[in-house]
Formats: sequence, C-alpha cells, structure tokens
Amino acid sequence: MAPFRLSRIYRRTALIRITYAHHFAALAALGMAPERWPWIAAALAANHLVIGASGLIPRCRWLGPNLTRLPAGTPPAVALTFDDGPDPEVTPRVLDLLDERGARASFFVIGRRVEAYPELAAEIHRRGHTVENHTYRHRHDFSLRGPRALDREVRSAQEAIA
Repeated sequence: MAPFRLSRIYRRTALIRITYAHHFAALAALGMAPERWPWIAAALAANHLVIGASGLIPRCRWLGPNLTRLPAGTPPAVALTFDDGPDPEVTPRVLDLLDERGARASFFVIGRRVEAYPELAAEIHRRGHTVENHTYRHRHDFSLRGPRALDREVRSAQEAIA
C-alpha cells in the first residue's frame, strides 16, 4: 500500500505555513539563545493554542475549507453517525431502528472491537450502512502521539475493517 500523502489532496493554509516557519524560527532562536527557552516555549504554546482553537470553531477555515452547506441541487439530508462500536447490545438495536425508518448511517468503529465482533461489523455493512475507521484502540491521547503511532492506529483499524 502506498503511503498516504496529505499534500496530494490538501493545500496547506496560511496558518499551517506560518506554523512551520514559526517552529523553524523557534529552533533557530533556541540555537542562538538557549537561555531564552521559556519565551520560545511560550511562543510555541501560543501557536498551538491558536491551532487548537481554530479546529474547534466549526466555520473557521484557518486549517482548511469546511463544508457547511450541501452543494446546490442536493436534496436536504441529515448525516447520522454512531461511534465506538460495534457493541453486541447496542448495535443490533440501532440497526433495527434504522431499518424500521429506512435510514442509513455511518458507523465509526474501533478496530479491536471489529476484531472482537466481526459478524456485527459485517452486519452493519450488509444492511447498507458505511463502516468507517475510528482507529484501532480509540486512545484518548491519540492526538498527542507521533506520526508512526497515528499511522499504526489508523492502519491497524483499516486492516481489521477490511
């Protein structure tokens, strides 16, 4: 499998480009004046706060474009998503309720739960819903891990789902 490259589908925004420059400048400043590390660390922390806040504001485009409306001509729709399954008690009941109403949903599943309940993940798909990747273990510190750990979590979940 070829490695996923974000740059193929996403052009970095000004905030991301500024962040890269900010980090390189901080590294250079640290090399020239290591005694100023508290100020350098504070500047980096402020940059990260801006990035984090912009990711929490629904219409903020600082990290990239957001789809806030359906394209013209698209019938009105509501997206239903269910996370952290499959669960042997909850998932079958949710599937039955969706069937009764003729609705489709996306199930964001955890890879190790898919391995524990493969027949349930297959049933989600068989009933016409999408099965999406919610990482392998769904660790709460996921965003704090390095690129290799992130790749391992996503790839392992994808293998379990496949």
